[in-house]
Amino acid sequence: MFARDGDPHPRQFTYPSLPTYFDTALVLAARASGRLRLDGSLADYVKALPLGRGLAVAFGVATIAACFTLALQAFGSRAAALAAALVTATNPLHALYSRFVTVDGIATFFVTLGLLFAVRAGQFRRRRDFVLGGFCAGLTASCKFNLGIVGLSLLPAAATGLGGSSPDERRRRLGDLAVAGLVAFLAFALTSPYCVLRYAADGSLERRIEVPARAVTSLCFGGSDGRDLYVVTADNTESSERKGTVFRARSEIAGAPVAPARV
Repeated sequence: MFARDGDPHPRQFTYPSLPTYFDTALVLAARASGRLRLDGSLADYVKALPLGRGLAVAFGVATIAACFTLALQAFGSRAAALAAALVTATNPLHALYSRFVTVDGIATFFVTLGLLFAVRAGQFRRRRDFVLGGFCAGLTASCKFNLGIVGLSLLPAAATGLGGSSPDERRRRLGDLAVAGLVAFLAFALTSPYCVLRYAADGSLERRIEVPARAVTSLCFGGSDGRDLYVVTADNTESSERKGTVFRARSEIAGAPVAPARV
């Protein structure tokens, strides 16, 4: 829909938006060059599928190279780096996800880069490595929410060699972590959904609920009549100090009841 209508909202929240934007960029480039024509039908997906698979292969190959670089950086051994690249290249799951248009291959690439910069941050203690590690963590979360945990690898990197260090050095490390966290948040927020949409039975857009946030993470219905819509976000553009926020809006239609469960 982005390629056809120019609307950047992905209209789904199962996964974040970054892989969709990568695929859309390829489709737009192919259309601009005259190699791809879109008519708004289901056939558009079939036409764009080879582009998505080509992108998956490219990220799969890049991940192998990133694993080689990560092992070389961590162990300083070319033999270890070649072994890491070989294990990655022959891993059945890696080969599988490098063939299909999924979020996993792209997310794995950014996870590997995030680990690489975490290793470099621990070795050289440079702020730019913390920043790049945070950036990769944010992009990873924008591919698959739970994989953003790779950003935690910067914690042991910051703690490396802190024993007996001066208070100034400890404050500097905390500053590195703070900057990395901010960069990760910005990278995620700028490539994530930012509003809630409602569709009619025929698939047409019926209502758009704007919220002062760029990163909507989930939503659910509640209230005594089931018509309170709660929108959970990872940021708040009106009040940055609040960060994640829960917004509430009224809906004309009640949400489907959820069967109670005893835990």
